Amino acid sequence: MLSPLILSIVPLLPPTYILYQILSNDFNRIARTTDSDSSSSVGAQLLLFLALGILGHVGTYKLIPNIKYYMLKRGICGKDLGKKGTKSEDDDM
Repeated sequence: MLSPLILSIVPLLPPTYILYQILSNDFNRIARTTDSDSSSSVGAQLLLFLALGILGHVGTYKLIPNIKYYMLKRGICGKDLGKKGTKSEDDDM
């Protein structure tokens, strides 16, 4: 049986291969051009978006538990509408 980690990585393989192809083409183009031709490339933009996505994920993953503590401390919380009619309907989120 395959581990969940391996199964979660499998869908990322095709886009990773495509990104590798784009970046290798960009690096070859940059090596052949002069300093005056330094236009932004698709690969560089994709790397920037990937870095921003990873930063956003890590920031959210780290901040939510801290914010949850302060919000509950001040009494700012909500109700889970999906639990309507269950025993845990009135639990604060």
